Amino acid sequence: MPNIRHHNTHKLIQQPLEKIATSTYDFSIQQIIREAWSYVSGCKLAFFLSHLLNFCLLLALFLLMALLFLANQSIAVLIYLISIFIFNVIGLGFIPITLKHLNGKPVKVIEDFFSTLNRFGILFVTNILLPLIIYVSAIVIFLIMGFIAGIIGQHNLIFIALPICILSMLFLSIAFILVNWIILDYPEAKIWLAIHTSFIIVKQHWFKFFWLLCFILLINTLASLPLGIGLIWSIPFSYLIIGCTYKHIFHIQIKTEDNII
Repeated sequence: MPNIRHHNTHKLIQQPLEKIATSTYDFSIQQIIREAWSYVSGCKLAFFLSHLLNFCLLLALFLLMALLFLANQSIAVLIYLISIFIFNVIGLGFIPITLKHLNGKPVKVIEDFFSTLNRFGILFVTNILLPLIIYVSAIVIFLIMGFIAGIIGQHNLIFIALPICILSMLFLSIAFILVNWIILDYPEAKIWLAIHTSFIIVKQHWFKFFWLLCFILLINTLASLPLGIGLIWSIPFSYLIIGCTYKHIFHIQIKTEDNII
């Protein structure tokens, strides 16, 4: 008889969004950072090639804009504004690459990077809607505080309104950080469900997400100093930090057995 050995592996299973939105969770920043660093090995080339591809597309856009600007300035400006959102969507290709690497699946750079085009419409609308929500919320806060200042005659409140508006924009920007991850990971997710779920989830531990993002900003700043060589490690590390946090919240890890003869 052949000698059959059982090899334990782990598989990530999605949890339903409705369940996640009503549940509580917690995570350790140190544990997330250690786990993310353990995944850096083996994905640097995929991220490097993806960034190279993204850079080539961006360069092609600028060349096209230069030609259009010479032909018709108004059309060039309009196409440029639309192109910004298109490239924002394409740039989200790092998310499926990160999720596949975390799930132990082989990464196909071109196929995975452009896989965001499968949900292009919803991602395009989402990445227009999110800045609008953030900026409109800040404007509404500013107008309300200005109105209150006018009623009570305390015009000094206007100077307080500005930092409050900035803080509200910062709060919402971080609260919406998982929206695109949800849309790309859950094909059935609608825009408002993704926005609501990200807001509810991040709000529970907003300061932990804030410190994680501060850490990401710090390591990328330091990595860019010596001719940017360190970015080869820091950029995938940054995505993996968010990815590990996302995985910890939205996925459950189950143990599977593979029979090896």
